[in-house]
Amino acid sequence: MAIQARWVWVSAGVLAAAAASPGRSENPHISLKLESVTPVEAVAQLSRAAGVRVEFPGGAFGGGFPEPGERANYDWTNTTFARALRQLCEKYNLRPARQPGGYSLYPAFNAAAPAPKRSGVVEKGGMRIYPRSITVEDRRTLNLAGDANQDQGYGYLQFQLGVELGEGDGESVQGVANVTAKDDTGNVLTTDSSRTYSSSYYGQNFPDEWSGTVSMSLPDPKAKRLLWLEGDLMGYRVVKPARTEITLPIVGRTSKKEVGDWLIVVSQYQSGTMRTDEEEDPSLPRLGFQPQAAGSSMRIRVYIPTATRLTSRSGWGVTPVLVDAGGKGYTPIRSTGSSSGDGQLSLNDITLTYPPTAEPPAKLVWDLVERAEPVKLCTFRLNDIPLPQAPNFVPRKSLPHPVTAEEGPEVEHPFRQHDGGSLVTHVQIGEKSAGLGTLQLGLAPKTPTGWGPNRWIEVPVDAEGLATLKEVQPGTYRMLRVYRPGGAGVPAGGRWTNSDVIVTVAAGKEVGVPSLRWTNAPVNLKAPGSGKR
Repeated sequence: MAIQARWVWVSAGVLAAAAASPGRSENPHISLKLESVTPVEAVAQLSRAAGVRVEFPGGAFGGGFPEPGERANYDWTNTTFARALRQLCEKYNLRPARQPGGYSLYPAFNAAAPAPKRSGVVEKGGMRIYPRSITVEDRRTLNLAGDANQDQGYGYLQFQLGVELGEGDGESVQGVANVTAKDDTGNVLTTDSSRTYSSSYYGQNFPDEWSGTVSMSLPDPKAKRLLWLEGDLMGYRVVKPARTEITLPIVGRTSKKEVGDWLIVVSQYQSGTMRTDEEEDPSLPRLGFQPQAAGSSMRIRVYIPTATRLTSRSGWGVTPVLVDAGGKGYTPIRSTGSSSGDGQLSLNDITLTYPPTAEPPAKLVWDLVERAEPVKLCTFRLNDIPLPQAPNFVPRKSLPHPVTAEEGPEVEHPFRQHDGGSLVTHVQIGEKSAGLGTLQLGLAPKTPTGWGPNRWIEVPVDAEGLATLKEVQPGTYRMLRVYRPGGAGVPAGGRWTNSDVIVTVAAGKEVGVPSLRWTNAPVNLKAPGSGKR
């Protein structure tokens, strides 16, 4: 059934009033000096100073997260939130993941590398514009069953552009326009009209960055480089935060809120822990893990005109954050629903279930932004950009010799030294060997000033549950271990012991590390890194 556009009448004055409601920049200036603070304290004070929610996931320590008791100093005097967040992430090898209303910090799980040498970088008006990646897609299908109508093919070049805004916000960028390029054979590439280009500031890691993609026609097969790629970077003259809230629990059958030209309706609100289907029928099969407990649930309908100037800042569309009385935010653990429209108005109708909250639910929060009046920020031209080349064909005269579990493949890692020692881990499920799988090792070398950053290495686990990392540079390391089974998962309801240990490696020696063991035994609390040496 078509939706009647009965809410399109909302006036421009209402929109202006909503846009002027309390909000904040995604990349505000801050001035903050911290001395001898833990990671949690640093994150909390940075979040408070910027007015942007930044947090570690609940209970997220060990397995690549910073050590809770580690302390450090920070001088964030007259800087931007993005620069401070980037410094914090670089120190602890973390990555920010955008969540509704802010950011959560997770382990990067890769070795920190020096800043890459970028090709085709240009600076315009305090912004740095550069190519992030190029993908050449050329696909052909020949039907061999006699139906020529099923023969098909397509090809395009996908170019990802990155922009560092310095003092600005990524959400102020709209996208790129009028893009053309020329390869080193003289072939001119134009925008592929069958594959419209898209752009988004939601995908970037930090709030002072933007990235977008554009699809173009294919370069000449003999081309090695793009001589140049040029276009217009487009932005918005109007960028205004628009935050709106609905108080919980709702009073009556529904609670309505207008923000700009959006109408939000909340109904069918239920508070408290609910039983899941698995709990209601214990005879149903389980998937090897315990179902997550559920808290409040509700139905949310959002009516949005097609020409709206509002959009979600978090990239989560119409989904709100649930905030409890203590100020902690929660995102849904389950979502079902549908969307429909009549060309003038769209309806998003969803039912959301949130996890149990530490304190009573207080409100639903939508973090929106009004973006309007597109304007050209600058015209750019990127020069001398390499193109991906097809791999060379190497014919084989015989089948390759497979590497056996007994031989063990060579593992490249950042601590490799020819005359170094070996680290041997036995992975056990209870009293039995874990079997084939992968072991992720996070090694942090001991330095005169403390522990260095974690460097993550993957090592295969053989059928006997043994994983060996060879040729490790002598020294003392804090080692974190995460086992990924190759077949059946681990039993439910247990925990890993000895996942965080201290090891000392000697040249030419084999070090037997305490077994990484899955157990159902009660927790024996001790300080991080206090495993056997």
